[in-house]
Amino acid sequence: MTHSVISTTKNAHEDEIWACKWATTGANSSDVIVTGSLDSAIKLWRLDPETGQPVETKTLVGHRMGILRLDISAEHDMIASSGMEGSIHFWDLQTGAPRTEAIQGGKIECWGLAFRPHSTLIGTSAQQGKIRLFDINTRNEVEAFDTRGKFITSVHFSANGKFLAAGSTEGTLYIFDLQANRLLHAIEAHGKPIRAVLFSPNSAMLASASEDGTIRLYEPTEGLPITRITGHTSWITSLDFSPDSARVASCSTDATVRVWKTDKEKLAVFNEAHDKIVWDVAFSPEGNKLISVAADNNMVLYRTPKEYS
Repeated sequence: MTHSVISTTKNAHEDEIWACKWATTGANSSDVIVTGSLDSAIKLWRLDPETGQPVETKTLVGHRMGILRLDISAEHDMIASSGMEGSIHFWDLQTGAPRTEAIQGGKIECWGLAFRPHSTLIGTSAQQGKIRLFDINTRNEVEAFDTRGKFITSVHFSANGKFLAAGSTEGTLYIFDLQANRLLHAIEAHGKPIRAVLFSPNSAMLASASEDGTIRLYEPTEGLPITRITGHTSWITSLDFSPDSARVASCSTDATVRVWKTDKEKLAVFNEAHDKIVWDVAFSPEGNKLISVAADNNMVLYRTPKEYS
């Protein structure tokens, strides 16, 4: 079985779609796809058991402006969304109902958004150069990590709870030791802004994706480089690891979606799935499918067979 496009959902939103996530929820372990758009709406989707096509199940409305980031906590069965107005909203992953009052995460947009595993905290970042951690129950800020005024575009926590990563518009990759509450490494990873940072599910690797068109993988404890992945011809906008940590999917302003082995072997290139900037990608919980969302307002579903891991 080869990598291939399964289906395209045309006009999945009324405007560009900037964010997507895919998770398993509930006692029945059903899959939920979440998308967020500049139309300010968040949509929940499920795959039809007969056709295998995404079917919209719910539209969530609460933001005043477009959706920048999404994250999902399987532990809390919760979706977090950040909007251009600077607020963070929380939604029930199964029902789509609001869970708590919104948090004001940044002075303007809240660009970075990530749940901290095994806790009630969520990390945010914006233009002011601080990574702020809020308690999702009290909505109070409980901790902050300083990057000396650098605009932080993306944040992520390692699954083992040891590290926090952040990427800046200056191309610097920050790794914080959460046990010691200190900056562990500040790596000049890229010559252009970092658009996404992500730990692998096994916490062994940290990936950064940049406007320089490259993905770089690091070992987080020592901050040592593992490999450099090239192939995109323009900015990389986002990336996602497969659940087994063996593959990385990436998307770009070059309107392509690519799938790689983490040893930088190219597995697949999708050149014609979208005709505009692709903003985000997400693997399915099983790792055998992938979705992408783009500036063409479309959502594309792919087959990504695990035997290629």
